[in-house]
Amino acid sequence: MNRRILVLLLISFCAIGLIVYGTQAEGKKAGDNVLKGIVQDASGQAVENASVYLIPSADVEVMAKTPTEIKRDSKTDEPLEDNLAANRDKYQKAATDKKGNFKISDVAGGKYFIYVEPSDKEHLPGGDMSNKAVSTAEFKGKTVKILVSGNVPADATYVGTSKCLTCHKAYESEKKTLHKLGIRMAGKDSKLQDVSRFPDFDKGLKKLMAGTKLYFYNFDKSRGFDKYMISEKAPSDPASVSFIATFFKDSDGKLKFKTENMKDASDPARTYAVEMTYGGGLYKQRYLYRVGKNLFPFVQYNPTGDDSYGDRTRKPWRDYHADWLFNEETKKLTDPPKAKSFEKECASCHYTGYTLTKTDFRRIYSRRC
Repeated sequence: MNRRILVLLLISFCAIGLIVYGTQAEGKKAGDNVLKGIVQDASGQAVENASVYLIPSADVEVMAKTPTEIKRDSKTDEPLEDNLAANRDKYQKAATDKKGNFKISDVAGGKYFIYVEPSDKEHLPGGDMSNKAVSTAEFKGKTVKILVSGNVPADATYVGTSKCLTCHKAYESEKKTLHKLGIRMAGKDSKLQDVSRFPDFDKGLKKLMAGTKLYFYNFDKSRGFDKYMISEKAPSDPASVSFIATFFKDSDGKLKFKTENMKDASDPARTYAVEMTYGGGLYKQRYLYRVGKNLFPFVQYNPTGDDSYGDRTRKPWRDYHADWLFNEETKKLTDPPKAKSFEKECASCHYTGYTLTKTDFRRIYSRRC
């Protein structure tokens, strides 16, 4: 009997020991999940009194499955910011000290986005650890270094890419990118452009400079921007031609073109100057001509085009809003409508840093490339 009691006591002590050990082990494991780190800016200066949040990746994944609301101040279009706004009081966080150090203890196992919210206006929120979720195992026993970006001062002014490149030489190769070459003075690189990678960039422009006459015929109002057929040769039916555009290099060295009415010989011809090219690095190039203060696109050159193709879109020349230069109802030449200018309708998507401001009845345009 005594022996049986002794055995039971031994078993009980073992069980209690296992429970205590397990509890201690679990507590030790939880205590190991500590996030230690330092927040600095790009110059290495400590960012003081910033709030460092742990946003569970599971919350971000849930939001990714919700439909995005297409409206201002949507609560589902910014995974980190919107989750933080909804759970600010629930997420674990810590504040940085004067040296930028912080510590978050007892972090539950899992994956997190580490998001920094500075208390000042000199730094932007987020930080370079907010781009990818990290697991507790990844930061366990380490000191995480988080870099935040500086904010643009309220009195900052635009200095241009040339000024930036004096310090950031590594980005000079961008001068050869097609995005940088998308809009270009006709046949001339700016200081920030280099077409050397694309020897046929100005192939179409050179054809026009050499003197090209284009016939615009068989008007079809049901089509989009290419309502006319174009040919360098007069079509078999002269009556189908609405007008012609003759390109030439003027005495001032600029490319120009003259439109002539083939429906009414008494209608005075009109001359326009081509100032810029649009595209040209891959498979097409268009030409921007000036009327007053605005630019308008006209004619598309396809370097791989061939007149033998039946498909009008695959020929060397394709109409691009020639209907802005000829009124089929009055059978008269006309200038393009100001409301269709390149600056107003196109530039915002094709210029970097473009702004458009309306004042009274005039428009002021600003271009930053």
